[in-house]
Amino acid sequence: MNTRKACFAGLMAAAALLAGCAAQYRNTGACEQEMRRRLVDASQGELSVTNRAVAHRGSRVVVEGHLDKAPDAAKATTTATEAAAAAAVKLKPATPAEAVAQKLGIKKPERTPAAAECTFDEAALKSFRWLAPAALAKTTPDPGASAD
Repeated sequence: MNTRKACFAGLMAAAALLAGCAAQYRNTGACEQEMRRRLVDASQGELSVTNRAVAHRGSRVVVEGHLDKAPDAAKATTTATEAAAAAAVKLKPATPAEAVAQKLGIKKPERTPAAAECTFDEAALKSFRWLAPAALAKTTPDPGASAD
């Protein structure tokens, strides 16, 4: 009978520890979804998440990644003078793979760093703030700024 109680106590302790570890990483999905939802309106490109950082019990979450802008979309945003200047200055490829890609006309998507900070009150989103790119960070007021 004592062996059964010891096994049961051990299983309960393991379950409690695992539940505590999982609680540390909550709210990352909610912050990432909010980030993607706000990017739809901004049309900055497709988000690829590279890192998620979580404060104690998910009260503050920072999601980092980059925005991939398709080469055609990047080309559409450049002016004729910028395109002429870029054509005049051809960069020497650093690797053989880049040389082949340049000869074939394959272009990598333009990558822009992206980061956002979310704070949560219990399980609900309390605030959202862009940290990068600069164009989106300017649209979000600083948390300490007054609303005058």
